[in-house]
Amino acid sequence: MKQFIHFMLMLFFLFACNKDRLKKNETAVTGTVVDKLTFLKIPGAMVSVVKTPKHNPSIYNMIIVTQQTTDSNAAFDIKFKHEDAYRYYIVAQKTPYFYEFFSYLTPNQKNEVTVYLSPPAYIKVNAKNINPFDANDKIEIAAGFGVNATVLTGQNIDTGIFFSNIGNRTNTIACKLTRNAVDSIFSYNLYTPAYDTVSINVHY
Repeated sequence: MKQFIHFMLMLFFLFACNKDRLKKNETAVTGTVVDKLTFLKIPGAMVSVVKTPKHNPSIYNMIIVTQQTTDSNAAFDIKFKHEDAYRYYIVAQKTPYFYEFFSYLTPNQKNEVTVYLSPPAYIKVNAKNINPFDANDKIEIAAGFGVNATVLTGQNIDTGIFFSNIGNRTNTIACKLTRNAVDSIFSYNLYTPAYDTVSINVHY
């Protein structure tokens, strides 16, 4: 009887080891997604494994390999087939957070990664045309890296524009003014605390 139990235990451990072993050209990654500021877990985040060619690595030619949503504990567990011609990274996304970094994944290994998402900050730009020339006056305003510009045209501009960007850092409000067919570019640097709204006047 003891020999039988010993035999069954050996079979169990062998099965468990084989189940946990990675196959050829297989890579695994497990971890959690957390708030970079508070370190609180973020359930419901979309985690993506992406690849880019080794001969021309760039964030602009990344291809999504597989995706998984974090569970109620903000955890993920992904396995995927890798190709030697590519480098692999992991990134997470969830509104209203921002991602800043891609974490490199070592192929043919079990990677353990904590993915950090940066909390948002909000910027209110109070735009006002105080020196109107004509109806073709135009200003383009973008607050923060990677944010699409808002375009305002006309003489009687007096409005508020809201932007969101990465919190707890200095963001740049970039402006391009076209007046009387002449372009001028100017900017402001503004510290934006996470989860807070900061106002700035852009009078032109």
